[in-house]
Amino acid sequence: MKKTIVVTGGTSGIGLALSKQLLKAGHHVICVGSRPESVQRAKSELTELYPHTSMLVVAADLSRQREVNFLAESIKGYLKEQSIDKIDVLINNAGAVRGKFTLTEDNVEYQFATNHLAGLLLAYRLLPMLMGGMILFTGSYSHYRAKIKWKDIMHRKCYYILAAYRQTKLANVMSAKMLNELLTPLHIRSYVVDPGLVNTDIAMKHVSWLIRLVWHFHRRQGTTTAVPVKTFMYLIEQRPQAGLYFRDSIPIRYNRLVDRIEEVSKLLELSEDLLKVDFRQQVENLMNEN
Repeated sequence: MKKTIVVTGGTSGIGLALSKQLLKAGHHVICVGSRPESVQRAKSELTELYPHTSMLVVAADLSRQREVNFLAESIKGYLKEQSIDKIDVLINNAGAVRGKFTLTEDNVEYQFATNHLAGLLLAYRLLPMLMGGMILFTGSYSHYRAKIKWKDIMHRKCYYILAAYRQTKLANVMSAKMLNELLTPLHIRSYVVDPGLVNTDIAMKHVSWLIRLVWHFHRRQGTTTAVPVKTFMYLIEQRPQAGLYFRDSIPIRYNRLVDRIEEVSKLLELSEDLLKVDFRQQVENLMNEN
């Protein structure tokens, strides 16, 4: 059955490979990239490969909350024009690394804003169209070695690229956990896909030459993007009732911190405060409307 699917980080790496597979399967894809040039390049490639499929390829800097909000409104406007009133799957795949401490215009550390907050905000803005659907996050095995740095969550005092990145990937799993609790009344399921080590360009931008060199050799040990794409497709097609964190289409154990309700609740409160949203109130409003 044809589904309407939003893919962030969809113009390169795992996201582009996934967009191709979704279009090949006949789904309606909204592909989001961070830069106009990458969007144009991906649009040309996807259109050439699948000229008769339904797609929209758009640019949005997800590190900026105003652009996430604008993206959500643009998606809703586009789907209204297409006479589509539901989004079946939101795939929060966009991810970024920064070699040095960087604050966004919202005064949030760049990786935390892009890898964690953007996915939550986009889900919140699209909730009315996501009822009965799914929210997927691209995770990372690095989250096993992470913890939330509550006393300095933005890593202002001692910024280390890997610690900041790992924290965002742990936050992704926590997000999926808390959304499964919050959005049960809306029949929305959340999952995380651990892609393993994949040969992509994620650590080749906005970092020092040394980090690029290390990643250049490290990624050679990784798999192709086809491996995690299979897991995404499995979740989209099967919507398993059990499991949260999947690798190779199998639910596996995640960082035990995810099961600490006080940690998850604290992250939700902090995230909502930074985004100026209230998930519980939004769910209540939607339940009353329906």
